[in-house]
Amino acid sequence: MLLPGFNLDGVQTTTGNVAPMIIVNGPCRHRLKINSGANVLGQGWRANATIGRALRLIMANIGGATPGNSTSRRSGSRAKYTFCFGENEEASPWQPLHVERSVGKGVDTVSVTGCSGVYSAVDMASQTGQRTAQDLRADDDRRFGERRTTTEVLFVICPEHAAIFRRRRILKDAIRQELFAMARLPHEKISDENLELLSEAAAALVSKKWRSS
Repeated sequence: MLLPGFNLDGVQTTTGNVAPMIIVNGPCRHRLKINSGANVLGQGWRANATIGRALRLIMANIGGATPGNSTSRRSGSRAKYTFCFGENEEASPWQPLHVERSVGKGVDTVSVTGCSGVYSAVDMASQTGQRTAQDLRADDDRRFGERRTTTEVLFVICPEHAAIFRRRRILKDAIRQELFAMARLPHEKISDENLELLSEAAAALVSKKWRSS
């Protein structure tokens, strides 16, 4: 979290509901009894709760991010209490996150990203990878239709959906491309004020990339 790419200052001081999301890979998941299976984002797992809570206490007591002071001026988020889980590498049809990020498969690894919360995408009928991705995106649109941000979305795939992708031998990149192709929102659904903000953000991003190259 101290690496510049994490943007700790932004996570600490934002008036939004962003919180660190901790993803654990490697053998330590079993040694520490970190849940990476059923109810992975829910209650009942001491290690998940304790690790996430310890990080929040550090951010508050050392970093100064206390409610009503530099953060949580609005409604906050339950993720700001604790947000830690392991990846179910054994049941996944794809390479684990840390291997995809060029870390050895048997290496204990912690990934942290700023996350604003959890939203469920429900699909109980589709049995093809493409239809499942379409339904995930459609549910995402219904929930995020009024959000106007340039942030990323991270999907946590449940074992049932992962099994569909495994049977169909669908790669993770194919799902990314399918979701990206469907991630479109007509301009008429966005207010003029937010369109202007998004245009300014896009221009600033292009300018930053041009200067760095």
